[in-house]
Amino acid sequence: LLSTGKSVIGLPKHPITQVLLENMYIEDEATLIVSAFKKCGEPLSLRALSKASGMPKEDLKKKLEDMYYKGKLMKVGTLYMVLPYLPGGFEVYFTLHRDDPERMKKAAEAHAKLGKLGLSFELSASSYPVYRVIPAIQPTERLIEISEGSEVKYQVLPHEILREYLAKAKPPIYSVVPCSCRTAAKLAGHPCKRTDENFCIATGMLAKTTLDQGVGKEVTLEELLS
Repeated sequence: LLSTGKSVIGLPKHPITQVLLENMYIEDEATLIVSAFKKCGEPLSLRALSKASGMPKEDLKKKLEDMYYKGKLMKVGTLYMVLPYLPGGFEVYFTLHRDDPERMKKAAEAHAKLGKLGLSFELSASSYPVYRVIPAIQPTERLIEISEGSEVKYQVLPHEILREYLAKAKPPIYSVVPCSCRTAAKLAGHPCKRTDENFCIATGMLAKTTLDQGVGKEVTLEELLS
């Protein structure tokens, strides 16, 4: 288990989950993560990670940089951190698309299967209820019939509001990146029938990270809105 603050991410005990993790991380990478990282989203120094893992700094840095390059962890300045699978780890891993092709294919297939089973929702570290709507692991013990309707109002945000949100990015950096969902779907044998264009965007520090990693294309706010 990896903890993110007050919440704990429990990966569902399922054979497909095992396939996913075994292909995203080779054995020494998994060992490093378990031994050195105690929380998702907690940046740690090379010194702290060396002490926790017992690996010499020089060897450890080489391993961490390789994992960072392949999208298996993130780097903030000189600090490293592990991301939860959803949202975070999945997007970075498949956006960069730099790991062994066969391993990525198997990981993508496992991700797709988890999605069809509803188990991918259980992988999320988000506290938002949208990620907890499917009782994927244990069946519900009882159902309560309410028999009441609810009105749902859908709203398309005006262009001006979207501009206002995006303009708040700090620093004011914007990038477009390959779509992780389309990449994963294509690897799993289900390519998008509409397009393979870069529809995903990043702003602020995340945009800077994508540019530093060589996967993002920098654009202006006006180009992004266009």
